[in-house]
Amino acid sequence: MIRDGEEIKVMVRYPKRTRETFSSLRYAVITTPTGQQVMLGDVVNFEQQPGISSLRREAGFRTVYVYGAIDEEQVEPNQVVETIRQSVIPAVLADYPDVSSELSGSIEEQRAQQDEQLLFFMAGMIVVYALLAVPLKSYTQPLIIMSVIPFSLTGAIWGHYWFDIDLSLMSTFGLIAAAGVVVNDSLVMTDYINRARKAGVAVKQAVIDAGCARFRAITLTSITTFAGVLPIMFETSLQARFVIPMAVALGFAVMFATLLTLILVPCLYLILQDIGSVFQRLTQRALHTASRVRPAR
Repeated sequence: MIRDGEEIKVMVRYPKRTRETFSSLRYAVITTPTGQQVMLGDVVNFEQQPGISSLRREAGFRTVYVYGAIDEEQVEPNQVVETIRQSVIPAVLADYPDVSSELSGSIEEQRAQQDEQLLFFMAGMIVVYALLAVPLKSYTQPLIIMSVIPFSLTGAIWGHYWFDIDLSLMSTFGLIAAAGVVVNDSLVMTDYINRARKAGVAVKQAVIDAGCARFRAITLTSITTFAGVLPIMFETSLQARFVIPMAVALGFAVMFATLLTLILVPCLYLILQDIGSVFQRLTQRALHTASRVRPAR
């Protein structure tokens, strides 16, 4: 309405107590298209359902947050995420194609940490390769030393299977720690072989001598590491459950990689020498052929 030349908003409504009572809607008086006044409850049926108390918008889109807590003793968080993405989200998109979903909360932070951890691990492996290549004066021997690292994952998987626990973020910490021990064992054996070859020992004999001479040192290093984390594996307190996956990954990865170090590294060393000899003979043959076909002046 207009009062003194200014527009004034006028609101007509029921008393507060009447508005807060759902049953009061039945007695609300309305005017039908014919001009007759009737109570709302005489012409409609009421059905009570839960509604949205508020609407949240982000970047212009209506947003709904779905919260949930995961019992990690019953199920692994990443398994829940994959189930939601493979089963729940497709079912929602089938009915509402315009809906988009986004992961957030502690799961998002955990996955971001895993990606960051993988990036740092790769950077660390590059640094380790450079540090090994300089003293060894070789581009291929560091690959032999580091070749055992991926196989340590097999030992960690078997360890988690025997203890009936899932791979987690703490498990990756144990794998990274195991990589340092594995590299050290392989480096000890490779260095002994190189020293023996410089002393004039044949390649095959140098490999055999290295396996015999470094067997005790490599084995004791792995056994002491495994024995050191063994009490944590069998700890039953609630505080220790958080680090048990790391201890299992470290202990079993080191033990499994030790067996591979004693077998795989010598074999790869011999294979590398055979491949190098083949390329050397091919190069010499190519140079000899080129010298024979050189035209006379």
